[in-house]
Amino acid sequence: LPNTITSIGAFAFYDCDSLISVEIPDGVSSIDTYAIKKCSSLISVKLPNGITTISDYTFSNCYVLSMIDIPQSVTSIGNRAFNNCDALTSISISDCVTSIGDEAFYNCSSLSSVNIGNGIKSLGERAFRECYALTSFYCYATNPPKHGGYVFEVFGKKTTLYVPIRCGDKYKSSDWGYYFKNIKEME
Repeated sequence: LPNTITSIGAFAFYDCDSLISVEIPDGVSSIDTYAIKKCSSLISVKLPNGITTISDYTFSNCYVLSMIDIPQSVTSIGNRAFNNCDALTSISISDCVTSIGDEAFYNCSSLSSVNIGNGIKSLGERAFRECYALTSFYCYATNPPKHGGYVFEVFGKKTTLYVPIRCGDKYKSSDWGYYFKNIKEME
């Protein structure tokens, strides 16, 4: 994309089956809802450093999307932003992100590792529901973030939640302890 554009409108690349990768230039400050939804061949995306929000449905149903770097400038991830991204295996969310919307990573069936920075305050309903491959969930927030209903599966012993040192009891006694039976403090 040219360096002269500053935004990507709603439905700009919607259902674009031939799009394999996209590098969005640093001048882009916003990407509207549905902009890159349902691009079934999209493998990788490079987001610009100035963007603050990943809008609702931005990458929804990009089934083979496996590589995305979320820049430090992002403060929120919208509803269903990455739902049904079946090839996504790991995601790192910076300390600047304070909220993750409803069903943001719903049914990311290959997602095995999640890292969420210490700025997170809330997770929407079903944000990580049906992420059956999830084995490691790192949350750096010292207080358990608020969340909507059914945010996770009840993982039992399969998934380990890693939390900051001296915060394990807070997470165990919160409703996070219902979803994660194996909670460990990070060294």
